[in-house]
Amino acid sequence: MRLTRQTKQPGRLGLNMAAMIDVVFLLLIFFMCTSAAPEIENELPTRLPQSTGERAKTEEFDPIRIRLSRPAETLLLTCDDQPCVDAAGRASFGSLVLKLSQRRAVKPPAVVDVPVIIEGEAGVPFGKMIRALNSCYATDFRRVAFSAKGTEE
Repeated sequence: MRLTRQTKQPGRLGLNMAAMIDVVFLLLIFFMCTSAAPEIENELPTRLPQSTGERAKTEEFDPIRIRLSRPAETLLLTCDDQPCVDAAGRASFGSLVLKLSQRRAVKPPAVVDVPVIIEGEAGVPFGKMIRALNSCYATDFRRVAFSAKGTEE
């Protein structure tokens, strides 16, 4: 028996795109349904205090202002416009703690928490600002804010 050869070339094989698109959509739906939704990161679980209907006490005290400036190579430190210096005339954070302790003795924290504003001028090292913040915390002043004064030249 003699077999004849086919002289025709078979057609070019191609991919069935309709079936491939169906599979891709099924995989997409599967992964969307099985993935866990991430928690919202910018939301913190907090409880706000309930209002008692009474008006809040108004602050009757001016804030304490701590100023740090650097006109030359030395640091100037003042608390309520009074210099905080040691015996040699240099800026002293120990003297700042003493002044803050005296101010705390006038109005204890149970009465009112007096705000403190730390003002740092341009050129004052950030570490000195943090030492002023630590002095406030050491004397139990917790409402502390920072303020920048001047511009860097």
